[in-house]
Amino acid sequence: MQLIYNHKDLLDIFSAISPFNMKRDLRHIKRNHINLKKLLTEIEATIVNKEYEVIFQKEKCNTENKLFLLIKMRIRNPQNNRGKSSGFRVVCLVNECLDFAIILTIFSKTGSQRRDKLSTN
Repeated sequence: MQLIYNHKDLLDIFSAISPFNMKRDLRHIKRNHINLKKLLTEIEATIVNKEYEVIFQKEKCNTENKLFLLIKMRIRNPQNNRGKSSGFRVVCLVNECLDFAIILTIFSKTGSQRRDKLSTN
């Protein structure tokens, strides 16, 4: 599974229509010394194991009933052992046909950058 999370790529794809700010999300992860590689591994495992909530789905290709999905998921913070409830929330677009996902946002459920729910700010 290829994960796309570069904020410049996201700006090219979504320009000004997205309420998400991946640049801010990545800055928060770096500032808190969270290992991005481990975080991406957690995200990929969650997608592969289909441990997420589907927000929207559309049939994309006829082979093997693969879909195009908008999902949200809970993942644990790989820097601590406190579980998913105190970890991160992630929203992704997943294309099962081409085996890639675009990460739209990653936000923490704890700490100074905590968000209880998704919003436009």
